[in-house]
Amino acid sequence: PMLPPRISNGICSLNAGEDRLAVTVFMEINNEGNVVRYQIGPSVIRVNERMSYTDVRRILEDNDPELCQRYADFILTLQKMQDLC
Repeated sequence: PMLPPRISNGICSLNAGEDRLAVTVFMEINNEGNVVRYQIGPSVIRVNERMSYTDVRRILEDNDPELCQRYADFILTLQKMQDLC
């Protein structure tokens, strides 16, 4: 972790179901991958579930049926992000 464990595992951790203060960058990105507009500001975020990079790879590259079912609501967004990369 970038921060000491007491901080990274406590007040700065993104635990599921807990509100956290954040600074968020809201971006609108067009189909060509260009940022059309953006706004930076304070926000409150809540992680519903932690998704690992491995899970994303298994969804996008391996089409893992269990993960695809678990994250069905996010697959289209993940695919769009992959296309923009």
